[in-house]
Amino acid sequence: MKRANSAPESGFYRELINTHAETYGGSNVGNFGGVQTQDIPWMGRQNSILIHLPPLATVAFKLQS
Repeated sequence: MKRANSAPESGFYRELINTHAETYGGSNVGNFGGVQTQDIPWMGRQNSILIHLPPLATVAFKLQS
């Protein structure tokens, strides 16, 4: 499932963990290591990201400096 999320700052958000990755026995559905923000306002913030959210998985992102 793709899901839009607001982002506090613009930039590249690196995927820290995806429990649906092959490493954890999943089917490797993910975000190819991270996502770039878009200049599309979402939920009161100026930037947003569109992520792949695998079923029954945990994903975490961190803004890369």
